[in-house]
Amino acid sequence: MKKVFYSITILLLGFMTISCESNDNFMIANEDDGIGIALIRQTLDDDGYTFDYLNGDEALTRTTQINNDFSISLTVTDIFTGYKTGNLEWVDILNFDSWDDADTYVDAIVNQDTTGLLYYQSGDTVVITYTQASKDLLDAIPQP
Repeated sequence: MKKVFYSITILLLGFMTISCESNDNFMIANEDDGIGIALIRQTLDDDGYTFDYLNGDEALTRTTQINNDFSISLTVTDIFTGYKTGNLEWVDILNFDSWDDADTYVDAIVNQDTTGLLYYQSGDTVVITYTQASKDLLDAIPQP
């Protein structure tokens, strides 16, 4: 029975990995964009995070929420929501259309009452979380 359970679990994890990584958008990063989403995701993957790629209506809803919550108008090109199973730890990886949009979002976070919300920025990518350990992990990534 355990073998069946482990086989099904491994199969499901394989499908989840394929579905998350089948979108090539997170691989797009150039030298001007900081370290890139791929390295950020890999660092968090190695720490036990599982990611969902938001697209379509989910991405539009999240982008609208960001713009409305902070009274800004930005373009978010990619959104990944990560979490640790059996844990309350989560992160959002937001890739913006430009470095300026990312800077504007970080300024909005800093200037509004976002008690406990932590952020990490590298180029046009911003990671938000309430987990200090996750922020510390990202802060340890060498910048280009």
